[in-house]
Amino acid sequence: MKIKNITLYSLALLLVIGFNSCSSDNDSNEEQEIVITVNTNDFTATINENPVNGQVVGAVEGTTNQGSVVFIISEQTPEGSFEIDAITGEITVSDVSMFNFEVNSIITGIVKVLNGDVSKDALVTITLNDVEEENIYYGDIELKSQFDVNEFGANNFTNISGSLHINSYFGNEETIITDLSPLNSIKTVGNHFTVFGYDILNFDGINIESVGGNIFINYCTSLTNIDGLSSITSVLGGLELSSNPLIVNVDGLNNINSLGGDLIFSSNDNLSNIEGLNNLQHVGGKLGFYGVDDLSNLEELNNLQYVGGDMTFYGNDFLFNFCGISSLLINNGLIGEYRAENNAYNPSQQDIIDGNCSL
Repeated sequence: MKIKNITLYSLALLLVIGFNSCSSDNDSNEEQEIVITVNTNDFTATINENPVNGQVVGAVEGTTNQGSVVFIISEQTPEGSFEIDAITGEITVSDVSMFNFEVNSIITGIVKVLNGDVSKDALVTITLNDVEEENIYYGDIELKSQFDVNEFGANNFTNISGSLHINSYFGNEETIITDLSPLNSIKTVGNHFTVFGYDILNFDGINIESVGGNIFINYCTSLTNIDGLSSITSVLGGLELSSNPLIVNVDGLNNINSLGGDLIFSSNDNLSNIEGLNNLQHVGGKLGFYGVDDLSNLEELNNLQYVGGDMTFYGNDFLFNFCGISSLLINNGLIGEYRAENNAYNPSQQDIIDGNCSL
């Protein structure tokens, strides 16, 4: 009986050992059957040109079924353009000079995503947006001839930090200026914009939007219109048009609603229409019309709300209608004094307020 119990015990022990042995074999087989896989996707991004070094562009995706992956760049064009974080897959700008649309509109590369000996490639494509860039000329510039205009325009400056002076002197063929279109890239003049040119016919091609000082257009005896100034929306200084005998209207001023300084029209003999001033609301300095012989009325000033200095109308032979400034005077928008003399009609300030603003 004792022998029997020992036999049964031995048999049970053998069964347990055999079972455990089979389980270990199965586990080992299962571990051997695991195949490491790596997954990734091609990476595309679009950014503005001229970023800064270190700027994040995005991240390449990378996953694996066992452990973790690392990221390395296997190739890129142009070489050295971007870097990648080996752990996160984050792409950053390495050489900003390569991210210039005019040099490279597209930057490409291949990133290898690895887990040990297993890897998969991700194609990287970075497209650059062409962004209008500031090209600044520092200081004042005076252009005295068509050659000067052409040569300066070839630089494609967008911003002049100081003043822009265009001066063409009468009787000197070397200083003739007839075409201002080479200056079409200029958007901003930091200080004064002055034009003194006997041969200038128009402002076609001018795209200036902002002037930080005064605009002076004087003694342009061949100038027929100023339509090319219609892109100007901001003038921090004043505006003066004097001795431009062929101008008949000022339509090119129609996008200006405020002047920081004076508004002066003087000796523009054929100027009969000031409709271009119909959006003007604010004149920070004085307002004066002197010897504008063909001007008959001020109707186009009916939106004017403020004049910070004196208002003078003198020697305008056909000016008989002042009703356009009625609202300004009634609402006390004139800070300085009012004066009207030697015009076709010379109403007092009170006359205008009372409704006697025209003959």
